[in-house]
Amino acid sequence: MDPPPSDELSRTYSFSGLQPPYETATLRISCTLESEGLVGGLERETGRLNIHRRLCFYLWPFFLPREAPLVMRLYTTDRSEGGVFDVLAVPVEGDADNRGDR
Repeated sequence: MDPPPSDELSRTYSFSGLQPPYETATLRISCTLESEGLVGGLERETGRLNIHRRLCFYLWPFFLPREAPLVMRLYTTDRSEGGVFDVLAVPVEGDADNRGDR
């Protein structure tokens, strides 16, 4: 069976002029969407289409020795909408794409 169709949207931001020892930082935001219930581009007989999403933030340099629960706040620029989310931070090692230094 073929893997479900998926797509990734990604954007990388670079920051400079920070305090030593790291004078630059990179944040990559990646959103992966995966659909379940499609066969060859057509909806399966169930009549349902499930879309799974995964939002990842890669911050480099950021030393994280092990998994840790964190709280993230996301707001619109004018702060009229937003919220607080519990997240699990996980160290990513050995993958240059996840460090944002492409």
